[in-house]
Amino acid sequence: MNSGGTLVDRSGSDDLLRVGLFWPTSRTVFPTAYVCEQNPEALDLAAQQRLAVETEAAGFDFGVLADAYGTVSEESSRIGHHDPSIHAVVWAMALFSVTSRMGLISTMHPTFIDAIDLAQFGAQLDYVSNGRWGWNVTTGYRPDEPRLFGADGLADHDERYGIAEEAVVAVRKLWAQDRPQVEQRGTWVSLSGRLPGPGPATPGGPAMVNAGASDQGLRLAGRYCDYLFAPVVDHAHLERLNQRMREEAENAGRDRSAKVLAGVRCLLRDDAQEARDEWEVVKASMDASKELNVFAKTIAQGSKGAAYATNSGRGALQAERKEGALNPLVGTPETVAEELIELYHDHGYRGILVNTPYWTAGEMPRYGRMFARLQEAGVWQPIAQRSSLW
Repeated sequence: MNSGGTLVDRSGSDDLLRVGLFWPTSRTVFPTAYVCEQNPEALDLAAQQRLAVETEAAGFDFGVLADAYGTVSEESSRIGHHDPSIHAVVWAMALFSVTSRMGLISTMHPTFIDAIDLAQFGAQLDYVSNGRWGWNVTTGYRPDEPRLFGADGLADHDERYGIAEEAVVAVRKLWAQDRPQVEQRGTWVSLSGRLPGPGPATPGGPAMVNAGASDQGLRLAGRYCDYLFAPVVDHAHLERLNQRMREEAENAGRDRSAKVLAGVRCLLRDDAQEARDEWEVVKASMDASKELNVFAKTIAQGSKGAAYATNSGRGALQAERKEGALNPLVGTPETVAEELIELYHDHGYRGILVNTPYWTAGEMPRYGRMFARLQEAGVWQPIAQRSSLW
């Protein structure tokens, strides 16, 4: 909802930067006990709602709530790395209740959740938030997750994306504004009927994101989604992804292509040297144990592809800054803003997903200064001044 109280429509087209926050759904998404100890408990409702208020006030366009059914390892669970974690659908309601402009994107797995439930969860969340909800379409990659649902193991990669595409098509039909009778007979998703209201608040249905780096994942994002969340390795990689999104949009008859949402680690401090020193502390605290590093290894071996191995885990933090690469953004709010302005003008970045180690009180307000500089430079505008949230 913008400041005038009207519905947020994602049909508006602009070329401005969008900046989201990779939401801390657990105490730490960095595999380090040190970072975990600095942060609040993930299940502290007051802390999560405080974060939502501060994140919206700073200027973030949206938050992305990751979700999974399996754990990483016993060691990860011991330090609070991805366990326990908040549920991306249930807790979105609590965060929406204390915000009025910022969007929230919940991860839901069509491989594990029926298309009817996906459609109803999404419609209700979008309705109650007045058009501020989005769906991160995820097929899953952890081999232990399917066994929780009674399966022997992870389905074939192509099958998982076949399920996802049929589910997306079905859900989009169920989200149509006139809420029509839907008939679909697919290989994996079949249904017949009409859902009761309410339908989504957003004309055309809620925004969608896909994080797949495989050929099938890129196809799904390019044909159906508003964003491709990608571990962009370097600027040339971004251009290849943008080109693929343009090609898929043209093949699907879409009037605009999905934006690439580049994940980037970020740490802001009032003094640049202080920021660099703290980043070194974070890097040094990264536990090199097999149990914790299995997280990056599992991702690299899963459907998201080898690109995640380059931009995930301890290696990414320890890497030196490289020319042409998408490096961590570490510095003052003003210096990081200048880096983003350069990425926007010189390399074509239009979407950034910030992953920061800390979410204590006082972290998010620094980003307000960063957004002020981005607005001054004309590369970003507050949600209330744009025609489209997404």
